[in-house]
Amino acid sequence: IDRLNGVLADSKITFEPGSAVIAADGRATLDALAAAMKDCQDFRMEIAGHTDSQGRDEMNLTLSQQRAESVLQALMDRRVLTGNLIAKGYGESQPIADNGTEDGREANRRIEFVLLDGAPMQTGDAPPATPDAAASGAGAGQDPVVPPEPSTPADSGDDAPPMDAIDDDGGATAQPGVAQQADPAAGALPEQDPTIQIPVAPASESPARPMERPGTAKSDTAETSD
Repeated sequence: IDRLNGVLADSKITFEPGSAVIAADGRATLDALAAAMKDCQDFRMEIAGHTDSQGRDEMNLTLSQQRAESVLQALMDRRVLTGNLIAKGYGESQPIADNGTEDGREANRRIEFVLLDGAPMQTGDAPPATPDAAASGAGAGQDPVVPPEPSTPADSGDDAPPMDAIDDDGGATAQPGVAQQADPAAGALPEQDPTIQIPVAPASESPARPMERPGTAKSDTAETSD
């Protein structure tokens, strides 16, 4: 950090007035920063952007953020590993000189490097567990919690009724196609109506008229009716 900020102390990164575009004379400073970062890319660092007090607070905050991001992009273009770098703008909130003078405002318009962690990031470091993983008991070296499978009802024997034969009150219900037997404890089955009408087919050889008695002559009326 001291080496990086020392480069900026010798030669500031300048921007176009009121913008985040790095001026042409700031390229040499960026080259020196990229060379100084070759052996410290494993440390988490912040590129902090600052402005003077001229202008609105919101505008200065946005401008400082954009300038910090421009420096981060410029280092990336110079093949610097930027996975451990973050850009953050602070606007005019952290002055180091008097904003009432031109020299003071010039000093407050700056880029700084801030060390975020004194220990280097190791290759393969696992990210911290998420709240969902912690709630489920899953983490480093632990298997995720698997909910138990629903248990199947045990076989209760051949006399047990099917599951769909049990009504809400715990009694058995009638099953289609299954003969029902009287329950001695519940009493006899209700009596049925004894009057059962059975259709009787007519005789196959029923005469259409009375048979003649032997020895009786046919009457004229009978012949007429024939």
